[in-house]
Amino acid sequence: MAHAAIELYEALKEAGTSDEKARMAAEAIEEIRDDDRFHRLDDRMERLENRIAKVENEVSDLKAEVKITKWMVAFVLAANMAIFWLLIKMALAHGG
Repeated sequence: MAHAAIELYEALKEAGTSDEKARMAAEAIEEIRDDDRFHRLDDRMERLENRIAKVENEVSDLKAEVKITKWMVAFVLAANMAIFWLLIKMALAHGG
């Protein structure tokens, strides 16, 4: 029996369970731990965590690009307003 199964066995014995039932429960737990489905689930969880990390990195990159785009739009808007102001000033100067 592995360490976890031994701990379960001892805990069940201490709780007053019969020796046979405690041993059977510990063996059942050990079979579940050794089941390939749990190892596959661990692999899937690891792949999912990697995908989440990748998405987080991509979102971080997108945030940086949006920040730059906002500054560019603000600059273009300011330049357009300056041009518009100059056009109005020129029109008024020529008797518009």
